[in-house]
Amino acid sequence: MWKLSSSQLAVLQAVTTWREGQARARDKPRGRILKDSSCYDIARVQPGDLKSLSRISDISSKTLHRSADELLQIIKQTQALDENDLPATLPKPLPPETGSILKRLKNHVQARAEHLQVAEELLAKKRDYEALLRSGVDDGRYHLPETLCGWRKAVVGDDLLSLLQREA
Repeated sequence: MWKLSSSQLAVLQAVTTWREGQARARDKPRGRILKDSSCYDIARVQPGDLKSLSRISDISSKTLHRSADELLQIIKQTQALDENDLPATLPKPLPPETGSILKRLKNHVQARAEHLQVAEELLAKKRDYEALLRSGVDDGRYHLPETLCGWRKAVVGDDLLSLLQREA
């Protein structure tokens, strides 16, 4: 989804929200209403008519017959949103080489959590690691995200920065 623009993400959100409502109302799995790949393609292409919508892969003829007008209306309404109402784009995935570094960071936090007899998630969450790694992806100058400051800085934050500086 990081490849989608803000307007495409808005369409994706609207279509998946509609799909969730349909799935609940009909007591069917989401994928039987509209597959994930179809939701993504609708958001990416943003078809404006039935012919364009029918070209989206994996949309059944039954779904087209039953819901095409509704889907096209959702797309049209979402396209009319003010730019301030659009979601923020998503960041690119971390480079593959960060995988081994991430593992070492997690191992350190896990060891620290065991020593303190607290849950690892109390010290650092996945988004904390990602934010920390993203901060130095371009220039190697890492800085702690706000969530790893405060009391967490002394407990694990400073150690994580030291580990990253040794890696660089």
